[in-house]
Amino acid sequence: LTSSGFFTEKERKGVYVSALERFFSGEFYARMKKSPLLMREKKFLISYDDLKLPGKYAEYLTKGSMLQGIADCIFLENDFYVLVDYKTDNFSDISELYSYHTQLELYKAALDKILDRPVKACYIYSFKLSQGVEISL
Repeated sequence: LTSSGFFTEKERKGVYVSALERFFSGEFYARMKKSPLLMREKKFLISYDDLKLPGKYAEYLTKGSMLQGIADCIFLENDFYVLVDYKTDNFSDISELYSYHTQLELYKAALDKILDRPVKACYIYSFKLSQGVEISL
């Protein structure tokens, strides 16, 4: 990719090739690959008022505000969607991934309104740890 001009030398050095190899050879990618529909970088913008979320989100969104995001990956599995958020942070432990619960809950609420089918499962995948976890909502 560098020799073709897609990456600069600096960008090339930032790619964790071994982490990508582990991802593409793992079970989670195998699930994604089986899907008849895979969406990447799905942008969305939705009114907070349309989400009908509980009051606990008032600190993030107020009446009349908009929720904007980009879902890293959404794939269809058994007539429902699976939402995946990739993280490249320098996590030291898998338990740190659970701190993204609120982000996934908001994304799920938006995508449940926007997509033609509900999101049944949400995952955070850490390239640093080469592991993912399902975040129960």
